[in-house]
Amino acid sequence: MKKHVPLFLIGLFFAYSAYPQDKKFTISTNLLNLAVAGPSLALNYKQNSRLSFQLYGSAGDFRYLPFNQTYSFKTGILDLKYTVFEFLYVGTYLRYIEKQVKREGYVDNTGFVSISSRDFQGKGLSSGLLLGVTMVESRFFNLETFAGAGYGRFISQKDISNNEKQNGFVDGRIGLLAGFKF
Repeated sequence: MKKHVPLFLIGLFFAYSAYPQDKKFTISTNLLNLAVAGPSLALNYKQNSRLSFQLYGSAGDFRYLPFNQTYSFKTGILDLKYTVFEFLYVGTYLRYIEKQVKREGYVDNTGFVSISSRDFQGKGLSSGLLLGVTMVESRFFNLETFAGAGYGRFISQKDISNNEKQNGFVDGRIGLLAGFKF
């Protein structure tokens, strides 16, 4: 039975997309998330020609940072997008993020330059503004780029290296979403 469910969904997708109609849903992935070797998935619902909602989730690891630093994250985001022009949208977002930062301490040979070690885990909520451009939009395919910035507060945090707790954090987002409409 479990083997038939994906086949049924694929068949339903192709049957549904064969009829001319205004596509309400887009499922896409952030191509920039490939740089952090993690998955991402977005489901967009188009309410009308101006207003759409998007649920977005991703995870990843930055491992190519200086001083043997790693940054791991898992995030879930709700976007509200308003189309200003046919290709340009603005919006707001609400984000839940779990992040972990690890860094080894460093002292150079002279002793003048040093960086403290860090072992931090935190969960936070943030919100901000979003600006996006739809680069390609066809009947079945969508390609858009976006950037966003906001501010967030930690719900919980644990710093094993005993650094001072942070009250808030600056939040940033960029992406290149490629997806299919149905």
